[in-house]
Amino acid sequence: KKGLILNFLKTIFRKNNFKFILYLFFLLHSSYLYLNYSLDLTFNSEKMQLMITELGTYGPFGFIISFVMSSLFFYPVSTLAKSSGAVWGIALGFFYNMIGLWISCVISFSIARYLARKFIYFKIIKSSKLIYKLDIFLLKHSFIFMLFSRLFLGAYIDLLSIFAGLSAIRKNH
Repeated sequence: KKGLILNFLKTIFRKNNFKFILYLFFLLHSSYLYLNYSLDLTFNSEKMQLMITELGTYGPFGFIISFVMSSLFFYPVSTLAKSSGAVWGIALGFFYNMIGLWISCVISFSIARYLARKFIYFKIIKSSKLIYKLDIFLLKHSFIFMLFSRLFLGAYIDLLSIFAGLSAIRKNH
């Protein structure tokens, strides 16, 4: 029994397995927060506007940080986008939204790439020829795939960044 438990622990704490388990824990924790806390209480548009205006000149930084954190934990960012437009107007609100969106997409991609890509590659992609061919296709045509995916799946842009991080798509595309 003791040897079985030690072998199990050695398997878990291999570098790729541990990183993948850490990534799954992050996803499960984010899903738990999303499902168990009221979104109306957490991301109320009026409360967000009040927070942004109370920060004064640091309001854009607070907004961008809350935008990044909300997208990483799968909270809808629509109330944040509304409040930025109400506080700064259309042009600056759009600018701050794009900065927050870009940073959150890079972070989502990087977390998925660093914590789960090797595990997914060795356990799933290498074992199936069809999935391997799809992975190579995504590597060769990543710009076109990301362009059309972001156009048609725009509401789920953070989830798309996570899937891109799990695939062979390069970061510069």
